[in-house]
Amino acid sequence: MQVGFFFWPYTLDLCEKLAERADRYGYAMIGIADTPGNAMDPWVSATVVARASQRTRIALCVTNLLTRHPAVSAAAIASMLSNTERLSIRSGNSTPNWSSRASITSTMA
Repeated sequence: MQVGFFFWPYTLDLCEKLAERADRYGYAMIGIADTPGNAMDPWVSATVVARASQRTRIALCVTNLLTRHPAVSAAAIASMLSNTERLSIRSGNSTPNWSSRASITSTMA
């Protein structure tokens, strides 16, 4: 079984410390919450986490195309992938009927 966690990236220091601890304690994934106006930019946070950890996969939980333009998100993803292969990219929707949920996975690790 693999276990991960997610958090709200309030400071660079928090991102670094959680990334280091995720590696130390064997977590498989770190999820970064995308909450515009409430925390740091998730792509900046994901980059900090990638630089501070050695093996833990990184995911955004959950971003959307309403507040993040697809072209800007694509540029951020390309920047991340130039520095790490541990980024998980998935798509989905909020449909309560799980059988109709869209799910495309592209894990770069």
